[in-house]
Amino acid sequence: MANLKFIKLTEKYKNHFIKTEFDEGFLDFSKIENIKQNFSQVLKWMEKVKKGEQEDALKGEFLFLVDLDNEIDEILAWVNIRVADENNDLIKKVGHIGYWTNKKFRRRGLANYALETMLKHAKNTYNLDEIIITHDFNNIASEKVIKAFDYNYLGEFIEGERKYKKYILKTEILEKDLVDLHAHPLKEYYLNPNQEIKNNFINGIEKMFFIATDINETFEIDKEFRLHKNVFPVYGVHPNNIKNEPFDFHKLEKILEKKEAVAIGEIGLDYFYETNAKPEFQILALETQIKLAQKYNLPVILHIRDAHKDIYNILNKTEYKDIKFIFHSYSGDLKWTEKFLSFNNVYFSFSGVITFKKNFETRKVIELIPNDRIFSETDAPYLTPEPYRSKTNHSHYVSFVVETIALIKGIKKEKMKKIIMENVMRVFGV
Repeated sequence: MANLKFIKLTEKYKNHFIKTEFDEGFLDFSKIENIKQNFSQVLKWMEKVKKGEQEDALKGEFLFLVDLDNEIDEILAWVNIRVADENNDLIKKVGHIGYWTNKKFRRRGLANYALETMLKHAKNTYNLDEIIITHDFNNIASEKVIKAFDYNYLGEFIEGERKYKKYILKTEILEKDLVDLHAHPLKEYYLNPNQEIKNNFINGIEKMFFIATDINETFEIDKEFRLHKNVFPVYGVHPNNIKNEPFDFHKLEKILEKKEAVAIGEIGLDYFYETNAKPEFQILALETQIKLAQKYNLPVILHIRDAHKDIYNILNKTEYKDIKFIFHSYSGDLKWTEKFLSFNNVYFSFSGVITFKKNFETRKVIELIPNDRIFSETDAPYLTPEPYRSKTNHSHYVSFVVETIALIKGIKKEKMKKIIMENVMRVFGV
């Protein structure tokens, strides 16, 4: 279960709908008998809901959670929103939402994900600041999910034989405790790097690693990181900036002597571009910088592209066994991942690439990697995650990366945040 998305129900997902064991009473209020045998009527009814053409005149919609990687062929959850017209006394302008999760997958954090998705949808699509939700009186699980958000309790109510609790939820989701292990908020990419960094912390970033790719960037980072709390400098020379000659790392070592960097990076091997330095010069530069990491007791953040064999051979050297290595935007396949996992000092950081529809194998790779060896990153301004792909990336978009990892791992997003934060403390000491 990896690439989960809420979609509008269409003929394409008919088999998912039919195979799903819905709870008793599902869609009873549609007054459609044998809903699985009358799928076309269900689709028509949902169109009427969207247009507000059913009896209660409330407009709204249903969204259904499916696995776009097609490992699961059932509906995992659904959410619905119903919004009243201004003159409707039933709910007024507030609206009402509900959700359901497939009982086969209820211990995988889907309820929190479903409710958060619908709150964002209510805010962005319907411009609602708050919305009503109810749950049956004895449904402790739903109560726990609701109370994870910003709520006001309205009390207990009885309608016929049903006894339930009612709440108003705020639709604005305020992110917090996000870690971006790899960002480049430089003048080259942002008009005002200082404000860019501030905006990211306002939007949920707790810790940001400011990564250099050449010597000139180290000087810009050295000035900027001091202006912010929890912005950590990482200095190194990217393989694309290595030439076909020995590189002079004297300036890099001078800045490392200040003992303010939390890691060396991003350094590594990149064999993708024919214009890059020959492998022997890239390897020489990489190992020279690894030795600097060794000297100053720093972890190493790696950029590896089309060079997994050579980096494996380097990591396999006994002299480097006590250095912590972190793959930036890890892209290895299952075979290479199993090999790298044999090194206890190797970790894996994932970027927005894992949200891309076709990146099936990397999502399978995440299933394989233990939680205590995983990090989240953006590589901003690059590698922007869905749903903002092709636009400029920002550190706080790492939220989509963490969300995807959590769904793959079958845990709540907040728990995944905590795990990543603990990993940062253990590996980097910050």
